[in-house]
Amino acid sequence: MRGKVLGIFPIVFSQIGIYTFIAANASMRFLETMASAIYILNPEERIFSLFTTNSYYKDINYDRNKGDHLTLNSALLNLYSEGDIRYERTVYPLEMAGETGGVVIANCLGKYNKMNWEKKEIQYIHKFRVAGACFILAEAYCKDGKEHDAQAIEVMNNYLAQRRATLVDTQLTGDQLLKAILQEKWKEFAGEGERYFDLKRYRKSILTGWNSNMKDKRVEKDDYRWTFPIPKAEYLYNENVSQNEGWTKIENN
Repeated sequence: MRGKVLGIFPIVFSQIGIYTFIAANASMRFLETMASAIYILNPEERIFSLFTTNSYYKDINYDRNKGDHLTLNSALLNLYSEGDIRYERTVYPLEMAGETGGVVIANCLGKYNKMNWEKKEIQYIHKFRVAGACFILAEAYCKDGKEHDAQAIEVMNNYLAQRRATLVDTQLTGDQLLKAILQEKWKEFAGEGERYFDLKRYRKSILTGWNSNMKDKRVEKDDYRWTFPIPKAEYLYNENVSQNEGWTKIENN
């Protein structure tokens, strides 16, 4: 996939009133209008966005008309329950010619590029929306060490009900509950760059076996590549800056 620097766009602060934090019991309540929310495209779920008059995502093109075709992990697709609106908004079924003839369906990433395919203009690139606040709050409850698992489940199930998805088992606790939260987060933010940071944070604990079924492509939990290299420009003229372990330090010739 070819990338492009996003550039500098005005930050848009939009309707925070779509959700309410209740301090008394530290729970989250959604307005009933979100029951029919159109997932990522719904402006009422937007908290912070980048606004652009240019079609940023249309510039990431493999095909001029339809954009890049990135297939989704089948393990992820199998996690969505029937009726979950996140599936419809995430997956773009693309008909492709089979190697031996006929037509095959490839499950490609939709979301913003889907707007391109459906000839809808893109103006807001959502950087933080209500769902993100849900996952921050649920994970915080789960990890605070004060037996707030019930509150974490309440937050998650309020959110999942709006997504018309299967609710979290109310008997889950501890690491099993945290795994469930991270799994739902994976489904919500597929293709948006969130999963990498969850893997990085939890690769030595609850997500140790995240890619155990890909032995020939496995990145071990202690692999140096989990930490990015320090750019040459940062250490070239500053002897106090060293390269991260495992990466080569490029000397100035």
